[in-house]
Amino acid sequence: PTPEPTPEPTPEPTPEPTSTPTTSCIGLTPPERRSQIVDILSVVSFPDLFDDPSTPQARALEWLVEDDAARLCPDVDDDALVQRYVMAVFYYSSDGDGWKQCSAPEDFEGGAVAEANEACKLTTSNATTIFPNDARGTDAWLTPSDECLWGGLSCYPFNTPNAGRINVVEFENNDIGGTLPAEMGRLSKMRFFALERGSLTGPIPDSFGDLRSLLLLDFDFNQLSGELPDSLWTLTNLRQLDLNDNQIEGELSGDIGNLKQLRFFQIDNNKIEGPIPSELGDIPNFSLIGLSGNDFTGAMPEEVCDLRPSPLQTLVVDCDIDCEVPLCCTSCVPVTRA
Repeated sequence: PTPEPTPEPTPEPTPEPTSTPTTSCIGLTPPERRSQIVDILSVVSFPDLFDDPSTPQARALEWLVEDDAARLCPDVDDDALVQRYVMAVFYYSSDGDGWKQCSAPEDFEGGAVAEANEACKLTTSNATTIFPNDARGTDAWLTPSDECLWGGLSCYPFNTPNAGRINVVEFENNDIGGTLPAEMGRLSKMRFFALERGSLTGPIPDSFGDLRSLLLLDFDFNQLSGELPDSLWTLTNLRQLDLNDNQIEGELSGDIGNLKQLRFFQIDNNKIEGPIPSELGDIPNFSLIGLSGNDFTGAMPEEVCDLRPSPLQTLVVDCDIDCEVPLCCTSCVPVTRA
């Protein structure tokens, strides 16, 4: 794991929830409940996705309506319903049944749930030191407990304005695969989003630009591809952006200079091309920039060199970039392209 942001912790610990109460939706027949839930979720996902039972969205909807023992009711707390649905979409999108730990039980009744919970040991290990008072647990996914207690998640403490909202999603070496669902952009209060050392493919969704509270975004050592979405450069609270060892392509936008709070930027070992943007030098508190293993061209901009040696302690590029070592770059990586 790499350096992490350290916001101030909540002053007092709070008890974690034990489960979401089982609810009977008074006055609604099962078809009416389903219809109203679909109406709510149709502004979260494209409604056509519900028509194909193989999509993560349709599978998440079916679980929420038919299998989830929490039995959430529409129009009681739409935010809670949407959050639980989004996490179910994430589970099915990321091949949750194939994770090393914390996969959903084979059925949602009887001893299978208890066995799945007992086997789940995953927790938000790195984020725990940053957000020690979050509500968290080690329950298996899609079990009846509050999703805040599912392994790898934590939520804002239950005595705060954002109580019960997802704050942390953290997975490392858990065989996470599949693709990143656009619906994750609905988790607007999330501050720590780390999915390291998996086999995620496809692009980073444009909707991730809606994650305006993010302090850390870490998807290193996956197989993500496509270009970085322009919306990424609107995440002005971001302290750490770690995307090394993927297959990301295109040019690095000068709009990265909008991220004035960024301290740590690592995009080594991708397929980024073109010039290194001078706007990196507009970020005043950089401590590390890693750019090696790409197809950048030209010279390191003077604006970036001006950040050395303080605050910028580490600046690594390929050796075919014009960058004096150690006055500007701290080191360079030999180029071995065919």
